[in-house]
Amino acid sequence: ERAEQIADLQAAQASVNEFAMTLRAARMLAVTRQTPVDVTIEDTPDNRYTYVDGNGRTRAIQLPESVSISSSDTPITFLRNGSVSGGASTVFVADLPGGGNDTYTITTSNLGIVDIDKVRN
Repeated sequence: ERAEQIADLQAAQASVNEFAMTLRAARMLAVTRQTPVDVTIEDTPDNRYTYVDGNGRTRAIQLPESVSISSSDTPITFLRNGSVSGGASTVFVADLPGGGNDTYTITTSNLGIVDIDKVRN
């Protein structure tokens, strides 16, 4: 059971990190291609996000069952200079085995800088 709990926590952390990497990649793509790039978030019950990768393919990322998106500014649009008009915030909630949860707030500043804050509840 302990191994399963650790695996669930690792999956949640990996999901949050992957989302943050997607935001950073979208910013880089917007600056490189000099065109706006959107990351669209679908919160609970869908719990997924989509973006167009560097090859022009739409990618949809489904979160694990133990992780949900409780709120988000969507879409997050990175402008040609890498900024995000008004900034953005997305909240992921990871259910912990045995009760409680970890809440991850992923913020994207007006400058397009991505930051992760974690709180255990």
